[in-house]
Amino acid sequence: MQTTIVQQKYDMFIKRCQSMPKVAKVVIEWKDDNMQHDYLISLDDNWVDDLPYPYRKTEIGNLTEEEIFYHVDNIQGLYDLISSNAEDFKILDIIDFY
Repeated sequence: MQTTIVQQKYDMFIKRCQSMPKVAKVVIEWKDDNMQHDYLISLDDNWVDDLPYPYRKTEIGNLTEEEIFYHVDNIQGLYDLISSNAEDFKILDIIDFY
């Protein structure tokens, strides 16, 4: 997956919503069996339980920690995950940002 496509979708979200996205919905493929699934990846690594509410408000609704597949700190962390072969999965597509 090319990071230029990701950056275009990211920029479109910022332009449309006038804010930074909190999550990205991605399509991943597991390396061991090639199964594909849609998951949410947090672009905000502040989902710790020290906040007074157990969820994050996003464009797709209130999300809990359990609904997040993976955490990256920011868009650069997502780029690093896309280009890395260190995990048991690879990101095939970014569906959208929320």
